[in-house]
Amino acid sequence: MTSRLGVALLLAACATPSAPLPVAPRPPADEAVELASRLPARAERCVVARPGRVPARRRGLVLRQSWADPSVWENDFAVTAYARAEATLPDGRRAMRSFLRFGGTPAQARERGGALPLRWDDGPCRGIECRRPYGRWIDERTLEVSNHDWPLVPAGLDTERCVRLARARVDAVEVAVRAGPIARSPTATRVERTLHADHRGIEIRTALPFRHEADAERAEEAIEETGAVFDSLQPLESAERSVERVGTRVRILERHHWADLELAREDERIEIAATQRRSERRRPLPVAEVDVESLAVVRHQVRLRSWVLERARGAARLQPARELATLLARARAAHPTELWIADRLARLWLAETGEAAAARALAEQVLASELAPDPEAWRVLRREAIAAAGHEALAAAWLHDDLATTPAEARRGAEDVARLSGEGVAYEWAEGAWRIGRDLSVVEPTVVSHGTLSRRGVLGALVALGRVSGTSPGVTVQVAVTTTSPHAPQAFGRSRPELVITRGPHGGSVLVGALGSLDLLEVRRLAEQIDPLVGAGPASFVVWLRDPGTAGLRLRVDGTMRADGFVVRRVSRALRTLDVPEAERLLARPLHDLQASLFPPPELVVRSPSVEDAAALWRELEDQAPGICASAGPLVRCRAPGRPDALTDVVLQLARSRFAGLLQPPP
Repeated sequence: MTSRLGVALLLAACATPSAPLPVAPRPPADEAVELASRLPARAERCVVARPGRVPARRRGLVLRQSWADPSVWENDFAVTAYARAEATLPDGRRAMRSFLRFGGTPAQARERGGALPLRWDDGPCRGIECRRPYGRWIDERTLEVSNHDWPLVPAGLDTERCVRLARARVDAVEVAVRAGPIARSPTATRVERTLHADHRGIEIRTALPFRHEADAERAEEAIEETGAVFDSLQPLESAERSVERVGTRVRILERHHWADLELAREDERIEIAATQRRSERRRPLPVAEVDVESLAVVRHQVRLRSWVLERARGAARLQPARELATLLARARAAHPTELWIADRLARLWLAETGEAAAARALAEQVLASELAPDPEAWRVLRREAIAAAGHEALAAAWLHDDLATTPAEARRGAEDVARLSGEGVAYEWAEGAWRIGRDLSVVEPTVVSHGTLSRRGVLGALVALGRVSGTSPGVTVQVAVTTTSPHAPQAFGRSRPELVITRGPHGGSVLVGALGSLDLLEVRRLAEQIDPLVGAGPASFVVWLRDPGTAGLRLRVDGTMRADGFVVRRVSRALRTLDVPEAERLLARPLHDLQASLFPPPELVVRSPSVEDAAALWRELEDQAPGICASAGPLVRCRAPGRPDALTDVVLQLARSRFAGLLQPPP
């Protein structure tokens, strides 16, 4: 009985419910892992970050080593978790999906997300706005950012790797996986990277898996030798570094101390500040704030404002021109002896703001001060200002400055210059061309000569003869051709007037040209422009070769222009012994036939009276310019593709060999 009662009590005790066992609290959900699970299935790179685990004062230091978007580490946005995937579209553009979890209340999250440069709807857009990523709220504190339709990524990686890595490295503030190959280790299958932060600094652990141990061994050696895994625009030497290989995997451990990162950030701040200062120096100050007492400041500000004016077009030029004029006027008042300021101001008034009266008054002030080392330049500037009042006022100024000897000459010249200026020719150029044409056309040759020169070869022949007389290679060439054919004043030329036409003193026209060098191809091109403007009848050709500091050498031929050539009647005294037929054969005719174009390459052809003479001439030219010329019967042909100056040397050698001693060097 007793035993049965004990069994019953035991069974009753076993049937009585026991107290529940204690349950351990569940850890809070990992927001970063949650966001990473939302990424597309495959990508070329994925990044997961936990910015909230880094103290606010040190988030900016993590930014330099992070693979996440920079805004993630900015305290103003208060991002607590982040995940991102990237892939390349077939056209080379980068597709992106990002998820950002903001801290604070939902209202604060909306405010912070709204500060990002995003489009908030998928409707039509314009301009730069269309390049912005698209933003969409998926819950109260989570923002999705995307920019393109997600492509197929057959060669990428499974983003589940990022999820698993984030779960395994719960202590990491950032994990990332990138598909291989990479630049420094092209045989690596992928890159796994984790970033940890503690009280000492940042620790970066990088793993590079390879298919073969030999590849891993080579990568280990390369990394130890170069000290770099990835190319970086802002490299930072790590305080501690180790590289080890375990089978087919290479592991790199790098540690950066907070103090080193602080120094790097300070260096960057200093560089940014210096860049801002350089940028500010490239921006003009307000005119009223410029310290005009300092000439260095004035020069710098004038240079900046001139740069702005050069880039303005049309009506937009007026405002920067007025501001520059105001600055120069202030500087002129502070530095009345600095004539470059006065010159710049006067020319600005004339060319940009239309204040000709002010420019004239300023030129007269400078002339009255007797400070100008070259008063004639200021007289030209004054006459340019006077020209704005009409050709009658300009004619009076010409008589006052002894630029013309009679009222009729002054009136004719002023009208021509006014018309040229109206066509866009600079006043100084137009007046200079008129004066050169007048001066060169009034000298009458006194020596009788006979012969015919080819029409387009006369100028080149005269230039070549003048060049071998002893003038230096740096002489300038000025040309004046008079013709009885009447032409209205006008100018020819693409970038600047190469040929200017004015009326002749006794009817007809004067054609004036200027060249900065003795390039005979350029002379030939000028002759081609002049030839159709010189009609049949009396004409003259004048060439003035000017050496700096000397009177130069003037050569002139007068005669009659005909369809078959220019018949020489008289020549200047320096050409009194010139053999005109020989000059025609060796100089004028070859230059007349020379094509002025660079392609096909021009060919210079010299005709000789006999085969023997041609061979002798070729041998002479071969000594001076080997490989350029060849003889073929009575002809000598010279070509120099890509070296047009070599033909100039050939022509000068022809002139030197046959006409040496013809001219005396200029005094």
